[in-house]
Amino acid sequence: MNGYNFFFCCLFVLLSCTSNQSNDKVQAEKLAVEGVFTNQQLKSGEDLYIKNCIACHGTDLRGTEGGNALIGDHFINKWKDSTVFDLFSITKNTMPKTNPNSLEGKAYSDLVAYILHKNQYPAGNQELNSNKIELKKIAMGTPLPPERISMQFKPGQNDVKPQTIEADWRQHRGDYASTNYSSLDQINKSNVKNLKVAWRWKTDNFGPTPEFYFKATPLMADGKLFVTAGSNRTVASIDAETGETLWTFRFDEKERKPYVPRQNSGRGVAYWTSPEKGKDRIIYVTPGFQLIALNAGTGNLITAFGKDGVVDLKKSLGTKEDPLTIPIGSTSPPIIVNNVIVVGSTFPVGLAPATKSQVRGDIMGFDIKSGKKLWTFHTIPQKGEEGNETWENNSWTYTGNVSAWSPLSADAELGYVYIPLEAATGDFYGGHRPGNNLF
Repeated sequence: MNGYNFFFCCLFVLLSCTSNQSNDKVQAEKLAVEGVFTNQQLKSGEDLYIKNCIACHGTDLRGTEGGNALIGDHFINKWKDSTVFDLFSITKNTMPKTNPNSLEGKAYSDLVAYILHKNQYPAGNQELNSNKIELKKIAMGTPLPPERISMQFKPGQNDVKPQTIEADWRQHRGDYASTNYSSLDQINKSNVKNLKVAWRWKTDNFGPTPEFYFKATPLMADGKLFVTAGSNRTVASIDAETGETLWTFRFDEKERKPYVPRQNSGRGVAYWTSPEKGKDRIIYVTPGFQLIALNAGTGNLITAFGKDGVVDLKKSLGTKEDPLTIPIGSTSPPIIVNNVIVVGSTFPVGLAPATKSQVRGDIMGFDIKSGKKLWTFHTIPQKGEEGNETWENNSWTYTGNVSAWSPLSADAELGYVYIPLEAATGDFYGGHRPGNNLF
C-alpha cells in the first residue's frame, strides 16, 4: 500500500467518531431509509473503497487497528440525527488526507451511497447527487435492524480429572521484558502436525455486532485464561482445559461511549498476584479510559480500589478540557511493576488533526491496592521540567499526543518502565512546534 492510499483510507476516522451537523436551516423532507441512491452508484462507491480504504477499514468496513469501523450501531448512533449532507460534507472536506476536496462531487456521492448501503440503508430509483440543498433535505435516521443470530452459550462439563498446568503466562508478552518466549517444549516441530482443536471460545455475542478484528492476548494463571472481548471490552475468565466461561464482567460507560477513540476489545488485561490467597486482581482499562480492578477468582469489582473499583483516568490527567468529551483512551493493558500500575493511552486514528492544540498522552502510575495516583510523567515536558526548553515558542503549552499506545515493558529489579512514544501533534507536520521536542 503506498503512502497516498494510506492517507486516503484513514480519512474515515472522523466519520465514525464525529457528527458534524450543518447549521443551515433546511427542512428535511425524507429519510435515507426511503431509498436515496441507486444500485448503479454502489459499484463505483465499492471500487473507490476497495482501491483506497480497505487496508485500514477492513473488507467489511468493520475497522482494523489502522481505522475505525464505518458500519454498525456505534456509527449509526452517531449519525442518526444528522442529514446526508453532513456525512457528505465531512467526507468531502477531509479526504483525501493530503488533498481534501480534490475529487469530483459524484465520487463523494457514490462513496457515501456505498457506506449507507453497507449500513442496511436500501437503494432506490433516485441517484444521490452532490447538490447541497438536496442533500440537506435527507435525514439520516436509522435503517431497519439486520437479522442477527445469537450465539447460544454451552458451558463445559464438570471434569474431575486432575488439572495439569505446565506454566503460566501472567504478562501480556510473557514477561516484563516482552520476550514473547516460553521454555515449554512439549509441542515441537515433529508433533505439531498432530495437534487438534480441543475447544473454541467465541466472542460473537460480546457486543452489538461480532468483532472481526480480534487482537487480545489471553493471560493464564492457575489454569484460567483472562481476556477481553467485544466492542464494550467485556472481561472474561475461561477454564483453559475445557473452554468453559467461568465469569464475565461488562462495564457500562453510558454517556462516555460517543467519545471513545477506539471502540474495540483491546489487547487484554493485566494480572496482579497478591501475597494473600484468593485476592489476585485483574486490572484493565475500558474503551472510555477508566481503570478497573476485579477479583481474579470471582470477577467482582474491588470496591476498595478507586471509587467502588473504578479510577477515572480522564480526570486523573488533570487537563483543562472537559473530561467527558476529550478523545483519549487505551487499547493496551497497563503493566504492573512493584505494585504500581503504569498506564499508557491512545487517541483517534488519524494523521492530520484538525488543530494543533491536543491533549497530551501522559503516562500515569497508580497504587495497585488503593488506586491512588502516585505520579505522572509528562511526555511533553512542562515548565521547569527537563527538556522543556526543547519546545520552542511555548509550543509545549498547546501540543498534544505523544502517547504510549502499545504494550509497555519493564525491569522490576531496576524499577524501570520502558515507554515507546508516538509522535507529537501531528504525525507528518511539526512546523507549529519548533525545537528538538523531547521526549
